Amino acid sequence: DLNKQLNDIKDKYIDAEEEIFLLLNTTTDLLAFIDKDGTIIKSSDVWNEYLGWSEAELKNLKWQELFHKDEVEEVLELARRCRAKKPHFTSHVNRCRCKNGEYKLIFWRCIYGEKKGLYVGAGTDITMERWLEKEKIKYEEAFYSEYIKNEFLANISHELKTPLNIILSAVQLINNILENNNNIINNKLDVIKYTNSIKQNSYRLLRLVNNILDVSSIDMGNCNINLENCNIVYLVEETALTL
Repeated sequence: DLNKQLNDIKDKYIDAEEEIFLLLNTTTDLLAFIDKDGTIIKSSDVWNEYLGWSEAELKNLKWQELFHKDEVEEVLELARRCRAKKPHFTSHVNRCRCKNGEYKLIFWRCIYGEKKGLYVGAGTDITMERWLEKEKIKYEEAFYSEYIKNEFLANISHELKTPLNIILSAVQLINNILENNNNIINNKLDVIKYTNSIKQNSYRLLRLVNNILDVSSIDMGNCNINLENCNIVYLVEETALTL
């Protein structure tokens, strides 16, 4: 009976070993079994593929040694919390050290087995995913910036056309008066009105050009901001009236 029990235990142990072997060698995650002290007992071959560490090298390292020095305390605190709470599960994103000294961003899922006193950690390399997210944000920002510039140019073009049309119309009317040999004295008021319109809209164009130059200076970082307290109601009203 004792031999039979021993053989049964042996068979269960062999089956468990085979299951662990299959798990470690078929997973695409960075899988590791870690004791309470942070010693890595077993690890998957994926570690070597992604981070360059062999199983033998990992066994000579403490779990916390694999993380960026700025994140070690955070990792230890997460491990303590995982052990204390129920269910014993936690997840986090950390920089993990490669054998060549570089760091990769890994999303970790960790569970603590209270009965065996073991942590099981599974990590997924999200370095490229995060890089793509950042590039997407940069692209969206660049696209939005280009959209704003195009909208700005369209609005400026519209604002330039209005005073130009007024100036050209006034010039045409004055030329018409002169060409038809109309009495300049009798038409003095009309001429003054048209010349004033030309003058007013010329200043308007000048302001627009100065605004464009100011925008260019701001974009190039050559514009100093002078902050001061002012009457916001008056400022808004005056700005609106100029438009």
